[in-house]
Amino acid sequence: MKFENGTWTQARPEIKIFDTSFIEQNVHSGGQISPEHRKNLLDFAIGDRAVASLKKEQAAVEDQRTATAAINVFSQQISPYTRGHSLAAFRALNPVSDADNQIASLVKRRTEARRAGAITALNVPSPMPVPDLDIDHIFSCLRSTLESIHDDVEEHIEKHLNTLDDTRAASWLSQGQSLDNGNSCPYCGQTTNGVALVQMYRRHFNESYQSLKKKVASTAALITEKTRESIAKAIIDHRAHANEQLQVWSEYVTIEKLSTDQDELIIASLASLAALLGSLITQKSLTPAESVGSPEEYQEAMSLWGEIQGTVEGYNADLSDYREIIIEYKSELHNEDAEELQRSISLLELAQIRHSPVVASLITKLAEAEKALKEAEERKKKARSDLSALMSTTLDQYHLEINRHLGNLGASFRIDAIKTNYTGSKPRTDYGILLRGRSVRLNGNPSFATALSEGDRRTLAFAFFIASTLSDPNLGKHIIVVDDPVSSLDRSRRNYTINLLTEIADESAQLILLAHDANFLREAGKAMVKQNQNLKVSTLQVTRVANAYSALGSIDLDRECETPYFTHYRVVDEYLEGKHADVKQTAVALRPLLEGYLHRKFPGKLPTDLTLGSVLTQMESAPTPGPFDALRKTLPEFRELNTFAGKFHHDTNPGFITDTPDANEVAAFGHRVLAVIHG
Repeated sequence: MKFENGTWTQARPEIKIFDTSFIEQNVHSGGQISPEHRKNLLDFAIGDRAVASLKKEQAAVEDQRTATAAINVFSQQISPYTRGHSLAAFRALNPVSDADNQIASLVKRRTEARRAGAITALNVPSPMPVPDLDIDHIFSCLRSTLESIHDDVEEHIEKHLNTLDDTRAASWLSQGQSLDNGNSCPYCGQTTNGVALVQMYRRHFNESYQSLKKKVASTAALITEKTRESIAKAIIDHRAHANEQLQVWSEYVTIEKLSTDQDELIIASLASLAALLGSLITQKSLTPAESVGSPEEYQEAMSLWGEIQGTVEGYNADLSDYREIIIEYKSELHNEDAEELQRSISLLELAQIRHSPVVASLITKLAEAEKALKEAEERKKKARSDLSALMSTTLDQYHLEINRHLGNLGASFRIDAIKTNYTGSKPRTDYGILLRGRSVRLNGNPSFATALSEGDRRTLAFAFFIASTLSDPNLGKHIIVVDDPVSSLDRSRRNYTINLLTEIADESAQLILLAHDANFLREAGKAMVKQNQNLKVSTLQVTRVANAYSALGSIDLDRECETPYFTHYRVVDEYLEGKHADVKQTAVALRPLLEGYLHRKFPGKLPTDLTLGSVLTQMESAPTPGPFDALRKTLPEFRELNTFAGKFHHDTNPGFITDTPDANEVAAFGHRVLAVIHG
């Protein structure tokens, strides 16, 4: 499974993920809860437990869709005959026995009454011609080769062409073949009989080669013709002319000009396409027998041409809408008498159409489809009733679990009963928030967006996720991914969250926990192992590697979370035990280790911004009796240790970077420092 082109290559339903995407897709986005959020939350909540019931409901809905589609098909087939009248009115028309005579009389009166107005004479913008260019045909030419040429002939000629070291060599030799009389060289006059290379030329530059060259030349002319700058200019000019006409009509109807934003795209795309195809056809012209044009270049050409065609089709789609608006407006400009006469004519014609054999048959089929729709709706109603009962039971338990988790997470709000409705094509949830005894609806005043903080909304989403996950009977088959579950959470929520994650880790196939807080990850890992000593826990971190890429590497959370004092102690202790050999690192750690020791032994008694030497001076000058009395006899030892350790810090030794400590000396002083600390 890979992530390509903005999506995963396959679905993995056994993986459940809690992250910002889960929140935005199932709970809320920017504080707003949409119908899609409610539908997704219901799907997530009921999970596999209602698959069978959902299939029945969806099958019923599909039956309804099928019946509705049939109605739409017959209605669409009847629609052209209705001439804009409602289907119900069209079906209700009665037959007229002398309709032809009545229509002839009304047509004569309408012709006399109708007059053309100045507005109806205005031109209506016409659609743009969509440019055509067969990219497949061009690449078929580019990739054509001379299969009739034998491999060994090709090899010999290719070697000879390489010795000439000129891209024009093939064309030059081809032209020379036209002067070959079959006996002597047209250049020096010497006989060519029996010369193997000349015979290879004759086989190579045969009629197929000439035919291919003509095909290449024809394709080159086609590319020049279809990608010339005037193509883009014609599109832009047509758009500009259409905008002039639309500007005139905008005084009478609500329309807008076509956007000019795509002009530069058309010009650039056409220029890029011309450059790409021009380069390829030039290359093909120099080496006609070789295939030219990679799949990537083909895709690029298709994309560039698609941008041009897509822009024109977009213009035409807008023009089609505007033309409909204009034409409809023009049809309404007739005077009152003419409209009445036309209406009478249309009704008579419509009655004739209504009772024609073709239309009568369609109306009969429509009635049968409407009956099928009614039966499908009854089946859907029954299926939804059964599904609602199952969802009600599931969501009632889900509601209790969510509120239990919210309480244990220290949230100041609860959710009221979770209900379902079928507003839209699929069922979705409907619930509210109870905040300090007051009901807060998802949309209203106050609303979900205004009553809950971002942290509260995230806590609610986490409770939704946990309640569904832990109640899933197939949890043991699922991989659970939880991303940053303790973001902005206080200590009580943190501890309960670890308890929940521990339970999931124990029951699921695998738990993948992501977080920025190393201390939280360490606590969670220890809790999981304590719960299940057979549980295998691995800790990884994202690290930066070459070329700005990232990779996963191991991480020691205990070491990551240790204090600076403990770090310095570990560096010295492990050096003395032979666990590492970094003498410089050990020498540098000596002084801060002593400083940390004194600050911990005398908390709050020593300034934190003083170096060890200054601290020792302050201790020596402190009045007695005092807290430092017990250490006065060891101050000379501290002075010696500081004198040595200070050599490796810039504030006491400007040359500390170049000073190389002696390994034995560092070991000796390391033992002395630890002796002081251990008392």
